[in-house]
Amino acid sequence: MTRDERSEMVEIIRLYYQDYEYRHKTFWEIVFKSLFAILGLIGLPFVLFKENFMTQFLYVFPIASCVLCVFSVLLLQSEAVRMQAIKKRYRILLKELSTDSIDYTEPSIRELTAFSPLRIKITNQMQFLYFLLFIISLLEIAFILMGKFA
Repeated sequence: MTRDERSEMVEIIRLYYQDYEYRHKTFWEIVFKSLFAILGLIGLPFVLFKENFMTQFLYVFPIASCVLCVFSVLLLQSEAVRMQAIKKRYRILLKELSTDSIDYTEPSIRELTAFSPLRIKITNQMQFLYFLLFIISLLEIAFILMGKFA
């Protein structure tokens, strides 16, 4: 590998790393912002009921938290797939750079998004957390509609 090819490869690797950092930061921003919003929407009916304000519309907030739970899980899953693809490509390029060979073959999308225990572990934990919040929201809706809220 010539010096120019090597420096070009290093620059490409650097770009992949920066993209992975951006995706990772975005993933955790989505997690924290959505969890804060969901918990706020779950807790808001308690505050409004105590203040006797908008009591006829209390069910709207848990419904919104249910929708936000589903949307957040879908968004996090797609972001995790993107992060995994970038991470795999980054590792392939690092390996290619370390072996000093230039017979690199482009992996398919299927290979880039294949099973990864780390990705499954992270997203399963996140999905379980959002599932619990979804169930709490549904229970809150049930209690509001039955008239047994607070």
